[in-house]
Amino acid sequence: MNGFRRISGGVVLVVYLLQPILTGALEGQLPSSSEQHQIILELRYGFPPALEDPRKNEELILLIEEKYPGEIAGYPATIKAYYGSLLGLRAKHAFFPNRKLKYLMESLRLLDEAVKQDDAELETYFLRFSSLHHMPSLLSIPTKRREDIARILELIEDESFKSMEPDFRRDVIDFMLQSRRLTEAQTAELELLKKQLNGN
Repeated sequence: MNGFRRISGGVVLVVYLLQPILTGALEGQLPSSSEQHQIILELRYGFPPALEDPRKNEELILLIEEKYPGEIAGYPATIKAYYGSLLGLRAKHAFFPNRKLKYLMESLRLLDEAVKQDDAELETYFLRFSSLHHMPSLLSIPTKRREDIARILELIEDESFKSMEPDFRRDVIDFMLQSRRLTEAQTAELELLKKQLNGN
């Protein structure tokens, strides 16, 4: 028994001593904020082709897995939301029903996790909303869609959204309007913003 305690105590000590080294090595592998911005741009503009092209979809999934090694739980919110959305597309492209269900459930879980993170931003909520928009109104999906709409409309006023590329801002607004899931007041608000973006 004493021998076991000495061994387990030694293992704990080694892990404790190596923790700063291991943590530093892991952090060194993760993209910097500027690199992450470029990855998000690649995902953002690669996503529309992935809707219909399974190969493009797998390419984007691989990009995330290569750039963010380790547990998905540690992904930044928007990266996790893209990963969840891409798994949703993998479900769409899958042939076997059991695989479709597996990827769909994982997609929903990751999207829900992403919007609950402290670093969730407009794009995080937009990815969940646009994914849920195409799903049947089962379970709590309608409630989540309404929550995402409210949060997106709130964050549209934020400076971070105003600093995004005009084309992307228009795409977000157009999708929200075309979804026909907004109230009359919400629709009027976005139509006014769209006119402002277009210089009218």
